[in-house]
Amino acid sequence: MIIQKKPPYDRTEIDVGKSQMDIQQLLLEYGAEGIQWIVVRDGMPRLAFIVETDIDGKHKKIGVQIEAPLIMKQNKTVNYKQSMRLLFWYVKSKLEAVAYGAKTFEREFLDDIIYMLPDGRNVKVGDMITKQISDGKDINLKMIGEGK
Repeated sequence: MIIQKKPPYDRTEIDVGKSQMDIQQLLLEYGAEGIQWIVVRDGMPRLAFIVETDIDGKHKKIGVQIEAPLIMKQNKTVNYKQSMRLLFWYVKSKLEAVAYGAKTFEREFLDDIIYMLPDGRNVKVGDMITKQISDGKDINLKMIGEGK
């Protein structure tokens, strides 16, 4: 099990709006498009974007949705500045891993890729796999539409 550590950036002076702009600029520099911030009541905004990539020689557009971590202060309120700064560095490190060839985009962002189920619902791949594991079910790794 990974040992939990105190999150960094707890004394950042960079406000949430500046961090959001920094993340958007970063994504644009790495070729993302369709960048959106999804506002959630009583929570951090979710980041969504699309990246074009080649998977097994096929050109694909992949949608990603990332939720910023909610880092709590000692008084049990959310430290929004810290949470958004952590999201900036998280996204930056993942994009660099892809840009420098350490991982492919789809492998680095697998947990946060949005996938449409046959019933039309959109789910995050990581949530779908985690539910299968927690339910004790076998994970069928065949893509929907592949042979049986």
